[in-house]
Amino acid sequence: WLREGSDVVLMNSGLLLPYALEAADILRREGISAGVINMPTVKPLDTELIAQVARDVGAIVTVENHNILGGFGGAVAEAVVESHPAYMERIGIRDEYSESAPNDDLAEKHQLTAPHIACAARRVLERKRH
Repeated sequence: WLREGSDVVLMNSGLLLPYALEAADILRREGISAGVINMPTVKPLDTELIAQVARDVGAIVTVENHNILGGFGGAVAEAVVESHPAYMERIGIRDEYSESAPNDDLAEKHQLTAPHIACAARRVLERKRH
């Protein structure tokens, strides 16, 4: 855990960690307790930690700078389904090829920035609360 949180957890894998931390700050200013976990590998995947978050928090946003199909978010979703149901959103590239550009430009184009991550957290919390 880089930051503890009880409302939603942002699980990061890859280069977007600064955006995930910034999103947690945005959410905190709104009164939302957002945890941040950085998972350096997809394989092996810490399924025990994922199960704990699913059980104890129940709302997860995965954050990755890769295609969301067959990536980190999918692996977390599989672990959640096999352990304890939780609400999820996946932030990542939406099954398309990306051109070369500076990281910040690509993050904005693919909606991977802190405001987009915070928005995904709000969406998952809305589903969790209803």
